[in-house]
Amino acid sequence: MGVAKLDYLISDNQKLSRINHSLNEINERNAVYIVQIEGLNKELNDELNAELKRKKKWRKATLYSVGVNVIFLTSLYVLNR
Repeated sequence: MGVAKLDYLISDNQKLSRINHSLNEINERNAVYIVQIEGLNKELNDELNAELKRKKKWRKATLYSVGVNVIFLTSLYVLNR
């Protein structure tokens, strides 16, 4: 009885060791994949930040341009009265 239980435990341990090894390989592949995704995410984030800065500059330039036009048109209106 004791020998059969020991054989079962050894067999079970071998199966669990193989499963553990397989899971470790999967974890290593996933870790590499995560690093790749994080790299892509950083690149995309940098591109988005650059695009946002560019758009903010255009918005600011447009706001200044509109402000100057309002002042100019107001002064023309006041001078013509």
